[in-house]
Amino acid sequence: MEESYLQNGIITESGIQIDKSGKWFHRNQEITNAGILNYFKRNLFRIQNNYYIHNQFKERNEFSRIQKISGFPIFATGVISTRSELFVIHLDYGEDITVSSESFLFFDETTLGILLKEKNFPARLTGTAMSSLMDYLDENSNGEYTIGDQKIVIPGAKLSDYF
Repeated sequence: MEESYLQNGIITESGIQIDKSGKWFHRNQEITNAGILNYFKRNLFRIQNNYYIHNQFKERNEFSRIQKISGFPIFATGVISTRSELFVIHLDYGEDITVSSESFLFFDETTLGILLKEKNFPARLTGTAMSSLMDYLDENSNGEYTIGDQKIVIPGAKLSDYF
């Protein structure tokens, strides 16, 4: 998304912060209502270094800027391979997306993410999602991953590029 997208509405300050563990807070109170969290996650996107929640009220568009984000706001909870280079990723707010193997990113030895291209930021794979991904990938002695005879390259990334 381009910055010009924001010209279609008003920008407000949300008072929302997301901590390193992915917990959401509004004015220092943790947001625990699943319906509200799912709405926020579904409508969250990033332009440059700012994160916004898009609220639409009939003809009115509001883009609520996230005050602070220190970690992954969305988690991938499941991975299913189509036995090609495509994977179906189940996100923690209930949406399933289809991505290519090129969307996976290693942030460190224990943190694997998936780039959500439409949102312009990555989601973190949970332990369960990483385990289900490994059901489809084979690792050779060189540390390379394959699906069948097709090599899969998972590039490195820095958290600081996103959060």
